[in-house]
Amino acid sequence: MPNAPALAVAVLLLSAPASLADPTPPAVSTGSWFDWQQLTGDWGGLRSELEQSGVHLNAHYVSEISGNPVGGYNQGGAYAHEFMVSADLDSRLLGWLGGTFHLQITERAGSSLSKDKIHNILTVQEIYGDGQTVRLTQLSYEQTLFGGAVDVEAGHINTENDFASSPVYFSDPIYCDFQNNAICGTPIAAPVNTPGYVAYPASAWGARVKLYLAHDFYLEGGAYEVNPSILASSNGWKLGTGGAEGVATFMETGITVGDRPGGYLGNYRFGAYYDNSSNPTVTSQISRYVAPDLAAVSNLPAMLRSGRYGGWLLADQLVEQDAGGGIAIFANLQWGDKASAFLNWFGNTGLVRHGTFPGRPDDTLSLGFAIASINGSVGAVLHGLQAEGYRVPGVSQESMIEANYGAEITPWANIRPGLQYVFHPAGTNELRNALVFDVKTVLVF
Repeated sequence: MPNAPALAVAVLLLSAPASLADPTPPAVSTGSWFDWQQLTGDWGGLRSELEQSGVHLNAHYVSEISGNPVGGYNQGGAYAHEFMVSADLDSRLLGWLGGTFHLQITERAGSSLSKDKIHNILTVQEIYGDGQTVRLTQLSYEQTLFGGAVDVEAGHINTENDFASSPVYFSDPIYCDFQNNAICGTPIAAPVNTPGYVAYPASAWGARVKLYLAHDFYLEGGAYEVNPSILASSNGWKLGTGGAEGVATFMETGITVGDRPGGYLGNYRFGAYYDNSSNPTVTSQISRYVAPDLAAVSNLPAMLRSGRYGGWLLADQLVEQDAGGGIAIFANLQWGDKASAFLNWFGNTGLVRHGTFPGRPDDTLSLGFAIASINGSVGAVLHGLQAEGYRVPGVSQESMIEANYGAEITPWANIRPGLQYVFHPAGTNELRNALVFDVKTVLVF
């Protein structure tokens, strides 16, 4: 069974002592099953007892079904899913304060509409990727110090949790109110441009420190192992450093505005990275993203270059709020080193309306747009190959737009039907624009 390791961990945690008092009372599932916060409820009070003792167990199922009746390389459909289980253990169980042990395990399976049918870069199912397999996603220890002014985490972690991550509005990470991977769960350029950005659900050895220099201002830095081999489906539980190529360092600083009762919350962030590994130049990525048939071309440049770098600007702002919810908008820009980045620059923007119609306070209406500019070095190489007689496309930009409606059927079940439209798949004019119908389902256990 794919979730057997996770189930064993859960059984072990259920035996943890329940003698410590948690200062935050847990959410108790009462009343109708449809009103419970989790599908499995409070387990006869056991979940509440565990949370009071400092043991927090969570699980979810996410599925994404997509189909493109028009456009792309071919037409068809695809299904992908993810099961996740996690455990957060308060260090008070061991007698000290301010610490948390994190464990997270994921299982992914299914197929990719973008990979199999559309052949585009901004993939239409964010739940597909990183080797469809059972994977150790997090195994770490986090400690707060100096009254919460410093937060440190180290272990097997992913960069996505710490840098260029999704802001939270109305208890909801708004980037993942979308299904396209250009927006959910992080703006896509950094993961595409450097293997040092370890995106969920993969993980690598790393550490980060976050300093809250004021209530509304922080500075964060981190370092992560660069090891492309961890993405292989056979390496979901890899803890060794075999295949490591270097270290990627990240920094981010940000300010929060309007964080007060009745205020209009906003977050404004700047970040950058440097990956010191020796890696193939941007031209060697052509066979991965643009022209798969070129993988066997012997004269395709594959020179090594030491180092990649890039950065981002992220902004999000609550612009309207009322008794039914509110509207949050976001706009993000990322860029990369022209000598190594596949995407020279990337941007996305959108809005999420939380609370849509009378009696639907937890539904969402989302509209997003993203555009990716392919490095001119790629076009130059393709032009040279065309001159040699290879049938390869010219490339420039790919963009997409997505609109969806998230219906909260119960607090533990959300169904989000939507539409996506992909302009210039793979950044070429040789593939027709693709219309995508999709449905995302989330169950919280």
